[in-house]
Amino acid sequence: MDTKVNTIENVAASDKLHPITGQRWLSAALVGLYFLNLWTPPHIWVQNLTWYLVLGYGLVVYIVQGEAFSYPASRVFWGVAGLMALGAGLSLFRGANPDRVLWNTTGMVVHFISLFLFLPALSAPLTRRILLLALILAGHLWMFAIQRQLVVSGEITSHIFFRGKGNDKNVIALCLALAATSMMALTVLWVRPERLPAWVYTLGRLIMALIAGYFAYSLLPTYSRSGLLVLVVGYWMVIGLIWRRYGLLRTLQVVVITGLLIGFLANRVLHHAPGWAGYLEVSQFQTRISLIQKTLSVIRDNPLIGIGPDETREVYPFYRETQLVGLPHNAFLKGWAEFGILGLAGYGVWIVAYIRLLGRRFSVATLVDRIWLVVMIPYFFMMMFLDLGGNSWFMLALLAGMYDEQKVD
Repeated sequence: MDTKVNTIENVAASDKLHPITGQRWLSAALVGLYFLNLWTPPHIWVQNLTWYLVLGYGLVVYIVQGEAFSYPASRVFWGVAGLMALGAGLSLFRGANPDRVLWNTTGMVVHFISLFLFLPALSAPLTRRILLLALILAGHLWMFAIQRQLVVSGEITSHIFFRGKGNDKNVIALCLALAATSMMALTVLWVRPERLPAWVYTLGRLIMALIAGYFAYSLLPTYSRSGLLVLVVGYWMVIGLIWRRYGLLRTLQVVVITGLLIGFLANRVLHHAPGWAGYLEVSQFQTRISLIQKTLSVIRDNPLIGIGPDETREVYPFYRETQLVGLPHNAFLKGWAEFGILGLAGYGVWIVAYIRLLGRRFSVATLVDRIWLVVMIPYFFMMMFLDLGGNSWFMLALLAGMYDEQKVD
């Protein structure tokens, strides 16, 4: 039996994890269910059960195939995770509570190893399709929850409504923004199959555009300023795709039409979410500025070796003599403060890996992979306003999986 190293085209055509496993649907479904649980608030036993199922299956896959460390995906993943883990290890000598730092570092390394076991599944195009469907489904679930509340009460006056829902309001907004971006990108990038009637193709794209608009509309009652910014970034990314595919005239037409729609819906948005007028006042941004200043103070005192994973929670109250005790709300600065210069370097490797993948493969990638490459840019922007924790490490593993050019039958 002959084997060959795949280009991006025949990797997309194969949909195989590895010739030895063959259980691509089971693995893809389990990883997709876990990804859905990251965005929605299930019962905790469901989330834990999903985690152990995926972890157990991933461990079996790696034991059976025996070629885990030969993949480019492994090198990309550990290029980032290894720097983070090393930075966390060095912080053991600097933290005020070494036992707590050791516990948090151990938990982080175990999480990295667990995600490493997902790479065979994430390197399969089928899995990435299911993950995209899971993201869109999560967006629908939050959209229905928000619209149901609007039907019941007529308005959502503040983000307090989302407390106790299992997710931070910014994570909910990020989910809706990424779902909207993915639907917009799908509308632009989808090429009509030869056998599909033109009217069905046009109707399908119109429905996808309307769904994207409804995701965007449902985001506003979350009162997430960073979520709104991420949505704007995603919108302009899609505008760039329109320009690339259809030219300047069509792009201007789309910008004008969407601008008119936004103006038309502005009053309706303020009716259902009247608190936005206050949320956009300059004074409301002072809190975020103070948090960044406090993080920079931590970095100034610990520029090379960080203070340890999650230690900003402990040291924040002692900086800048302020009552603000919130977290940095910036994944890059938080990584530098907690993991030292190696943490910042890890994020740098991640961004470089993404830029390299975008430049080399966007034009030849599958439709789903191109959508993921578009979605990751607004995700990076959200990391400047929020520390996404385990969610971001999963996105790192997803990006690493896209690097894999494995052997197939």
